[in-house]
Amino acid sequence: MWLSCTLANITFDYTTEKHSMDKTWLEPWGVVSESQKAAIKNQLQAEITLYHPLFEEQLEPIGRSFASDDVLFLREGGKLAVVHLTWSGPGDDEYPLTEFFSTWSEFASKKMALDNLSY
Repeated sequence: MWLSCTLANITFDYTTEKHSMDKTWLEPWGVVSESQKAAIKNQLQAEITLYHPLFEEQLEPIGRSFASDDVLFLREGGKLAVVHLTWSGPGDDEYPLTEFFSTWSEFASKKMALDNLSY
């Protein structure tokens, strides 16, 4: 299947002790600025409850959709999660809605490319 995607002229280089990412974002996705990271982490902590699958995980916001409230988080082990923040207080075992991805390639093809097509 051929996908035509609009490239945002945005790349990021994200390095931790164990993981390095140098990726190109597709619109409407882009990098989370350093000034946004603390606010996004605080909001995530306000919404994640004991029953949510991401409870007590170490998460780093690395990307976000500028068309929705979806945020891409780097998880331990280099895995990824897209969380749709509700901005409405504590959630439960289902909310905030979360999609899990094992690799950048999986996220890029199953989430970001599809979002790009409908943007």
